[in-house]
Amino acid sequence: CAFIKESMYLTVQEGTAGKAQVEGYLMGGKTGTAQKFPRDAGKNLVSFLGFVETKDRTIVIYVVGQNCALTRSVTPTR
Repeated sequence: CAFIKESMYLTVQEGTAGKAQVEGYLMGGKTGTAQKFPRDAGKNLVSFLGFVETKDRTIVIYVVGQNCALTRSVTPTR
């Protein structure tokens, strides 16, 4: 379990989920993509599973996008 959490922290700090970082929190996460059938149609699912631990709770978020443009960078909106 500790190895998985550390890997997820590194994914946000140094890897593909860097835009998910929230200032002031140590956040972990995992990005994912999946092609939809038929594969040559260019349709996909993209996902992000993230978590942040505080003194008294753990907050988890799971986001799925359908038929999104696949890029290396996503800018979050509020």
